[in-house]
Amino acid sequence: MFAFLLVASSLVALNAVPLRAADRASLASVTDSMKPVADSDLVNAAEQIPPEVEELRKKVPATFEEANSIIPVRRNRYLMWTHDLAHVMWGVYGGGHFVGTANLGKHAWGIYGNGYFAGFYDGHFFWGKYSNTEWKAQGLFGMRSCYGGYKLAPMPAITVVSP
Repeated sequence: MFAFLLVASSLVALNAVPLRAADRASLASVTDSMKPVADSDLVNAAEQIPPEVEELRKKVPATFEEANSIIPVRRNRYLMWTHDLAHVMWGVYGGGHFVGTANLGKHAWGIYGNGYFAGFYDGHFFWGKYSNTEWKAQGLFGMRSCYGGYKLAPMPAITVVSP
């Protein structure tokens, strides 16, 4: 109880401190990048695609079902999240393709390789980079840009034990 009161009083104290104009502008730029954007803004983000991603974009399957059928039978699992944990996605990957479902019930599918990934989330194109359990993307989760972490896991091996 004491810890809660300490945290609550700290938050009240923080709210009482006036923000400088520069701090307000910085905060606004961060929150703007986290807001859902219109399709036209996603198109603008897609226009800034590096050549490596443009090659991947050409190889992205047209549908979730098509991407799912390409992934080999021996699939690996992934879990990814945004830095603020507002968005979480889980799914399977293998053979350079992935499919997943987000906590909002929307589907994603795409292709990955050489530190880049690209695909569609709820029908909108996105792309990003990944390395060492971290990622950054443009257009994913309906946001102009976002970043977070991920974990990879193999599918559990099924063994048959006879008595």
